[in-house]
Amino acid sequence: SFLPIIILFPIKNGNLFKCDISKDIIIDGFPLKSGSDVCFFEDGKPSAFNLSENTLINGIPCKDGTRVWFYVNRNLAGCTMSDGIEINSVVHTRGSFIVFDKQGRLIKLHD
Repeated sequence: SFLPIIILFPIKNGNLFKCDISKDIIIDGFPLKSGSDVCFFEDGKPSAFNLSENTLINGIPCKDGTRVWFYVNRNLAGCTMSDGIEINSVVHTRGSFIVFDKQGRLIKLHD
C-alpha cells in the first residue's frame, strides 16, 4: 500500500529508518497520527510512532496522540496509558507513562 510520507531517512541497508507521515495511516496494524514521524527497525517493522487513536498493545491501553516504542522482538517498550490498568496487583492510573523490559515486565512508571 501507499505510504504517505513527507521526508525519508534511509539506513545503511537501504531500508527506511524514519519518515514523517502526511495523513493518518495504519502500519503493521497500528493507527499512526498524521504530522508525526515513524521510525523503523532494519527489518522494516515500526520501532516508534505516535498513535492516532487509543490502542491496546500487548494488553496495555496506549493513549492516542502519544508516542509508543517497541523492542526488536515486538514487545512494547513504553507508552502513555489511555486507561488505568492493574499490573502485578498494583493499579496504575490513566495518563501514566510506563516502561517495560524486553520480556514485557514493568520496569518504570511515571504517574
